[in-house]
Amino acid sequence: MIGLLVAAFACAGGAAVLGVTGLRGRRTAAALSRVAAYGRGQAPVEAAASEPDRQRRLAGLRRAAASVTVAIPGRDRERTALQLVRAGFAQVDPDTFLATKALATVGGGVLGALAGSGSSPATAILFALLLAAAGWLAPDLLLTRRAERRRDAILRELPNALDLLAVIVEAGLGFDAALLRYAERAEGPLAEEIALLAAELRIGGSRADAFKRLTERISAPEVVSFTRSLIHADQLGTSLSATLRTQAADARVRRRVATEERANKLPVKMLFPTVFCIFPALFVVVLGPPMLALVQGLK
Repeated sequence: MIGLLVAAFACAGGAAVLGVTGLRGRRTAAALSRVAAYGRGQAPVEAAASEPDRQRRLAGLRRAAASVTVAIPGRDRERTALQLVRAGFAQVDPDTFLATKALATVGGGVLGALAGSGSSPATAILFALLLAAAGWLAPDLLLTRRAERRRDAILRELPNALDLLAVIVEAGLGFDAALLRYAERAEGPLAEEIALLAAELRIGGSRADAFKRLTERISAPEVVSFTRSLIHADQLGTSLSATLRTQAADARVRRRVATEERANKLPVKMLFPTVFCIFPALFVVVLGPPMLALVQGLK
């Protein structure tokens, strides 16, 4: 019993260490600052100084993560890496995240077996399976929720950002300089993505490839339409500011339609709690006293 308890806490602690170290140690902001520094011809002194120490601290954890995730297919690693990028953790190692899931699964199974050890073996097995499934699914659910919130925040900022980019382009700056200016002035996930896009364009990458990576990081129709319009405007030589303003208006229309769609779904979502939670209590309060009086009168 004590050995199982120690193993469960060890698995849970290992999962927490891997998750916190991976999320805190390698943030997207650090990658953006290094890429931006290389594009300006400057040496990222702080990043270069702290990188060896970070690599030494994470070396053991990465070897442990690789040994744990050796049986996981490469397709799952690619899907996990893309989901980490969409959630804002672009520099987190997918093996570290998968190892965290594996340790959480083992820890959940052991804790479930301990929780059901006082009952029948079938109950212990059921608890172990339930907590193991929760340990495997919970990190994915949290990551998916984080990616959805980040995408919603980007879509809320997109129309205003396109309007600002149009104003900057009309003021005489080029598109790449307008992206950099917006990234320097704004804050939030959209500013981070635009800063990364500007850095990729500044270091000599293809504009089509940079826009394609942007649509992979932000899975939204508005972003796909925006990037396609910019590529067509660049190829055909049309007015870039007019294209940006058109895309800003289109993004606002899409945002309004999405808001109306969510508002129309609210009555349906409120139906179940109303029927199963509010109506029973209301019936008890309203019909309870008359029913009690009727029963007493019949007696």
